[in-house]
Amino acid sequence: MAIRGIRIALALLPVLCHAAPSDFFEQRIRPLFVKRCQGCHPIGKLSSAAVVPGNPEASLLYQAVARTHEKLQMPPTGKLPDAEIADIARWITEGAVVPTPPPPGKPSSWAFQALPNPAPVNIDALLASVRNEAKLTPAALPALGVLARGHGASRAGRRGGPAGRAGGGAGGSA
Repeated sequence: MAIRGIRIALALLPVLCHAAPSDFFEQRIRPLFVKRCQGCHPIGKLSSAAVVPGNPEASLLYQAVARTHEKLQMPPTGKLPDAEIADIARWITEGAVVPTPPPPGKPSSWAFQALPNPAPVNIDALLASVRNEAKLTPAALPALGVLARGHGASRAGRRGGPAGRAGGGAGGSA
């Protein structure tokens, strides 16, 4: 009866939960293995006899925890809760994905990954193509005095500039 309930739960789980297989392993299976199995079994590569990806009934691991194997029943201290057995069955059904850890010394976060080396961009050509797509034409270049207006060198002689102050040029006193 419990096996039938597990199969029903397995049928509903993909509809209810859409976690990626590696996320499901990290969130549900690894903690279960650490809590229930790691004391006697180191978590490492699982042999092909222990897990047949996609087929829980053919997997020795599932048979042991579901207690359907004639000799092997795990954990030896007692049966796992049905929800944990269902999680193991789902994990095996979804391919028994075990994420590989990043190599030592290499950061795993996307923020620390090297940027790709894109081809250099000719900014003038890029701007010209954008301008052409928008059917824009460049404005005529302004006269030199217009570009310099408002900056210190062009203020000489204007009202408020150094020459226009009372008392004469720079440093003069009234």
